[in-house]
Amino acid sequence: MNQISQKKFGCQRVKGIKLASFVRRGEKHHLFVSDKSDFAAVRNEVAYTLQEFLCRRFSVDEIVTSQLVSFVQFQTTADLHAVHKAIAADLDVRNLMLEYEELASERELVAKPPTELVKCLCRSEEYPTVLTVLSRVLAAKPHSADVE
Repeated sequence: MNQISQKKFGCQRVKGIKLASFVRRGEKHHLFVSDKSDFAAVRNEVAYTLQEFLCRRFSVDEIVTSQLVSFVQFQTTADLHAVHKAIAADLDVRNLMLEYEELASERELVAKPPTELVKCLCRSEEYPTVLTVLSRVLAAKPHSADVE
């Protein structure tokens, strides 16, 4: 048989060895469910899933980022519980709050850029919890490629 007639019968053979079957599974198993997907439908589903993932990912990162920015800038609106949950869950939240409030009153010190502030805090032993959190914020990677 030539290859055209072999395709009509649903298989392709070379030297008597069956290479592939062209019979659709749907004809045998379930008549109402297609096992063939249109390329455009698959492409659209993948694009939609990726879009949803990125929207959820970046919306979460925006919330966390805004909380960390207000923390680093020593704003009175900083949500210390959220910062504690996001980046310092292993530290004592009471110490974080006490040190943060005390340090926030030092306007001259907290007006420095975060890197300079960390250098100053490293020289003293007064604010170890805030120093740890600030160091983690400065060391945080701006992406998650290492875990993906």
